[in-house]
Amino acid sequence: MKNLKNKVQEIFTDIFCTEKVDMATIARHFDASYTQYVDSETLNYDKFIQHVQALKDAVKSIKITFEHLIEEDDKVCSIHIAEAVKTNGEKIKAKVIALFQFKNDKLILCNELTHLIEGSAEDRDLGSRH
Repeated sequence: MKNLKNKVQEIFTDIFCTEKVDMATIARHFDASYTQYVDSETLNYDKFIQHVQALKDAVKSIKITFEHLIEEDDKVCSIHIAEAVKTNGEKIKAKVIALFQFKNDKLILCNELTHLIEGSAEDRDLGSRH
């Protein structure tokens, strides 16, 4: 199995830091059983795809800066900063604390908390919007 810390970084680059939602790329990185717990919301695989599309509709660019990545067995814990420019030009900055779990080199679980540092109150749901 490849280094899971690198796999997390690759997923963010391939899914969030690109212009379009690519279903084949999502399927390559995420298991069909994928579940994401984020800010009191639960997203299954289909809702996660809707979440990615909602992000693409709301923002024109996203930059992820990893502060910490810790790998243990099939899990990676991340603390990262997400900075985005919305389609209307407004900026968003959030701190994310997340635990990722893999099975057969695919993501099966994400358990995260997202804290909006900069941006309007309406964007507090960007971590779970779908």
